[in-house]
Amino acid sequence: RLLRLRDLVFSTLATYPDIIMNGDATLRLPNNVHLSIRGVDHEYAAMLLDAAGVSVSTKSACNESEAETSHVLEAMCRAGHQGMMSGLRITLGRMTTEGEVDRFLEIFRAQYVHMIASRDISS
Repeated sequence: RLLRLRDLVFSTLATYPDIIMNGDATLRLPNNVHLSIRGVDHEYAAMLLDAAGVSVSTKSACNESEAETSHVLEAMCRAGHQGMMSGLRITLGRMTTEGEVDRFLEIFRAQYVHMIASRDISS
């Protein structure tokens, strides 16, 4: 069940322009999606999503309390890509429902528009 929900999040977000999915599509934890948005500050993206009622993380779970870049994110991110400095981690829980995932994707879509608009204005 969790794999199906994770794959839904992964495959949906992978279709967005300027989103880079970090890590392998299938060789990953069943509850984890990690992505970067080209040219968008990860803290700003997390703040927009939080204001809309969605919690994401800007750090890996194993490095949550440390300020420096996680070796896990360095390994997950593509060579030459700054994803390790601009990543968002989406974690699904055992109790996450398909309805919650659908709502997350709806909120993400709406906030993505704002993220890209602010990036384009500032560049």
